[in-house]
Order: sequence, then C-alpha cells, then structure tokens
Amino acid sequence: KIVIPEGYQTICNKAFYVPMLSTVFFFGGILGCVMLNSIPDKYGRKNIFKILVFLSCLLQLNLFLTIGPVHLVIVHFLSGFSSFAYGMSSVIVSEYSPRNIAGIVMSVVNAVYPLTGIVVGFYFMFINNWRLLFFLTSVLNTVVTLFTLKYFVESPRWLNSQKKTDECLETLRSIAETNGRVKEWEEFLATNKNALLNDGPKQNSNSAKNYSLIQIIGFKSQRTNFIFNSFLWLSGGFCFYGIILNLGHMGGDFFADSILAFTGEITSELSSGWMAEIFGRVFGMQSGAFLGATCFLV
Repeated sequence: KIVIPEGYQTICNKAFYVPMLSTVFFFGGILGCVMLNSIPDKYGRKNIFKILVFLSCLLQLNLFLTIGPVHLVIVHFLSGFSSFAYGMSSVIVSEYSPRNIAGIVMSVVNAVYPLTGIVVGFYFMFINNWRLLFFLTSVLNTVVTLFTLKYFVESPRWLNSQKKTDECLETLRSIAETNGRVKEWEEFLATNKNALLNDGPKQNSNSAKNYSLIQIIGFKSQRTNFIFNSFLWLSGGFCFYGIILNLGHMGGDFFADSILAFTGEITSELSSGWMAEIFGRVFGMQSGAFLGATCFLV
C-alpha cells in the first residue's frame, strides 16, 4: 500500500497533475536562468548563492508541510527557480579542479544526481512514506547548505572588476592551495601581479563590461555556439525527461524502472568525462548522440 500525504492524494486522482509538477519545476528553472544569469556579474555570486540555497531549504520544508495541489505547484515552480544555485556550484567545482582531471571530477559530481534517484527508488520500494522523505531531505538539504557555504568562494574575476584586490588574491591563493600549487602560484604572482590586478594594462576596459544575451548572439561565433548548444540541450533534454516522465506507462515496477534508468545515467555521467579527457569532447559528443539515437530508434 502506498502511503501518500493529503496533497498528493488529491493530485494522484488526476494523472496529468503528476507530470505537470515536473513541467512546472523546469519552467521555474528556465525563468531562473533567464532572470538570474547576469545578477552574479553585477553583485557577486556568493550572496546570490546564499539567498537561493536558503530559499531552497524553506521550499524543502514546505514540501514536508504539503497542504494541497496548488501549494505543490507553487513550491515546485519556486524550487526550479532556486535551482540556479546548483549551476553556480558546478562553476566552483570546475574552478577548484586541476585542469588535467577537471572533466573527470565534473563527471563524478554530475553522477551524484542519478545516484540520489537510485537511493530514492529503493526508499519507495521498502518504506514508501512521502512526508518522511520530505522531512529527511529538508534536514539533509540544510546540513549540506551549511557545509557548502564554508567552501563557496566569490569569483576572483568579479572581485578584481570591483577593485577588491586583497580578496581576489586571497581567493586565488585558496584555489592554489586546494590544487597543491601554492609554490607555482607564488612564483607566478611575483612576476605577473600587475597583469592580474586593476592597475594592469587595459585590464578593466573590457572585462567589466556586461553583455546581454541579444548582444552576445550578435557575434557570429557566439551565435553559432548558442544555436548549436541550444539544439543539443533541447533534443537531449526532451528525450531524457520524456523517458523519465513516461516510466509509469512503460510496464513493470515503476521504482525498479526508475532505478534502472538512473543506473544508466550514472554510467553515462562517469564515462563522459573520461571520454572527453582521452578522446576529446567532439568524439565523445558524436558517439553519445549516435548511441542515443540508435537506442531511441530501437
């Protein structure tokens, strides 16, 4: 017997509400990316990150206190909006990672997402209590947030543009310490300090200028990249989330199907960074797209 809170009992009587919650979440994510993408460049990313993760914690608690379908829709939309913070976290990980293993590190980080999907799948196979899950995720989200804030650093590029020289150098040194490159950093700083700081030649003339999406698309090279990557993300996301949202109609045990799907995603996440490092990202993208298209045709 499935134990469902009152709000979910209401929406589960209408099948279209369940995938609608996922759709609303992604609409919130789209709005967050559009509205917030330039904010960190103007005000710094650290404070924006703090606000978004605090909002995320409150939304997790709201899920635990679900009172109805409208409440669920609003919370899912705002959760999608605040998920912009997790993209900012990925930037931090990539900055702190040594270049020779950055791709592999990001693959491991990305694989954590489907891993949680597997854990949740097993949770519902054996426990199946929605409110308990929301309570546990609220606690976990709060703990992870407090831990993350300790290591979330401001952008050195933004600090430099704001003439916060000491903080910029301190952040860069912190990154060097994380990578075990303090000696190289000190040697580099001794001969290149002026080039890094605001008093360097022509350092601020272009770096401080902000461009809108329309202006960026105006550049031929960026326009090509934008269209190409938009197509890749749209087609890949449509196929992936189409499969996830349709798992309930594919037959078999829903949770077992979910675990299998997320296991496949972990495999792809872990292999993508390795393939990019060994074979280059072009071959990795081509082979992944070809394999995916073949499987969908089958």
